[in-house]
Amino acid sequence: MSSMIVSLKTMNVVVSAISKRAIHFGGLMTATALDLDALGTALYDLNRRAVLHRYPQDKHLAHTPAYSYQPIVAPTDAEALYAINDLLHQCAEGNLDQESLFVDMETMAGEIAMTMAQNTPAYQAVDLR
Repeated sequence: MSSMIVSLKTMNVVVSAISKRAIHFGGLMTATALDLDALGTALYDLNRRAVLHRYPQDKHLAHTPAYSYQPIVAPTDAEALYAINDLLHQCAEGNLDQESLFVDMETMAGEIAMTMAQNTPAYQAVDLR
């Protein structure tokens, strides 16, 4: 499995999706722009540590950009799920999957996926009575 640092665009979609759905996330607040800066920075740190775990000899691969939240139009559920899954994939190294940020991202991805499934006509048409 490979690991890389996600783009600023991906990180901004992740942070925006989190801010739309949670007040607390991974032990951090999401109420203000400063909170969202801290959240994005913490997520980039998780991403950086995953890359370093995968490629310990290539420290240059783990360079993370400075993060400052840029308000965007709220991502759709599909965009949010795609971005969160991308970040989860890039952070799935070592024991990082046990950290609260990772666990909360997995939980949120599952909730978004469930919402998307429940909104499909096929799901709504199921009748098991």
